[in-house]
Amino acid sequence: MHSSSRHFSNSKKPIIVLLHGFLGSGEQFSHLMPELRKASRPVTVDIRPLSNEPTPSELTEPTDPAKYSEPRKGMDEVARMDMPERLDTDSLDAGLRETIERIRTGSGAPLVLLGYSMGGRLALSFAARHAGLVDGLVLESTTAGIADPDQRSERRANDRRKAEQIRQDFGKFLDEWDRNPLFHPEQSVEPPPEQHHEPQGSHPEPRTEPTPESQPYPPLGENLVPGDRIHPVDRLMRIQHTQDPEIMAKWLEEFGTGVMPPVWDRLGRIRVPVLLITGASDPKFCDIADRMKTQLADARHVVIQGAAHRVHLDRPAEYAAALNDFLSKQIFTG
Repeated sequence: MHSSSRHFSNSKKPIIVLLHGFLGSGEQFSHLMPELRKASRPVTVDIRPLSNEPTPSELTEPTDPAKYSEPRKGMDEVARMDMPERLDTDSLDAGLRETIERIRTGSGAPLVLLGYSMGGRLALSFAARHAGLVDGLVLESTTAGIADPDQRSERRANDRRKAEQIRQDFGKFLDEWDRNPLFHPEQSVEPPPEQHHEPQGSHPEPRTEPTPESQPYPPLGENLVPGDRIHPVDRLMRIQHTQDPEIMAKWLEEFGTGVMPPVWDRLGRIRVPVLLITGASDPKFCDIADRMKTQLADARHVVIQGAAHRVHLDRPAEYAAALNDFLSKQIFTG
């Protein structure tokens, strides 16, 4: 592991460490930075090797034009986590622990771990193992794993098929991935607000025409970063197309939901405040979040209308508001 000479200064504002999802990077959160800075000190973590980027695990200042490309401007601290040889839970856990300890060096501020989708599974697994290393947890569109052995086996087989598709034709895989209704509010089932906790099967049919509240592509004015000409979804598409197909295949084979050990039986160990965020157009993960909430000691579930699985892209303003409300609670600000 590489060390860094940069230390965080003491601050009452909590540090929020953001973990990206499958096919992504910390850059997919860049449009949220201006709002998050109001209540926290955001640090994005990249779990992938990149060419022409800072050394892995090196904590650097994103304002240095010699070290960051144009899309990185406006970002706060970026912590690079060394890509382990294996992407299994134990290896990722060890890498994340080293990264978090490095981020906390020299700072007395509380630390909140945020994870989206795959990053949420890693964050949740980490918090269940290391209760004393995080002071809060934010989980966006994620799960505690698959407990049923038969379902786990089926998911492993499905992820192996996807991994093979990635190796054979990554471009085609990305095209099919982007068409998944999970990522498009207007194609997803969005129940009325008062019904989002009903059992699956009771939801109304998908809407044939998207309403203004459920547009998956917010106008540029809602990007939250003044002067940002790149739409957050376009930015994510660019990130996805720069990925290494072999590494993306390994993510599915070694840290897919069917491989990751489920942590349902360990949720009770997590005593810190937890914010669960899901999109109303993603009923599957709304239900999963409801289940997790009942087993967590101190959890709140926020369902955001007009959003599907990628809530931070679909409804960034509402997403940032929910985060800031959570981060500004007295328990974090002292």
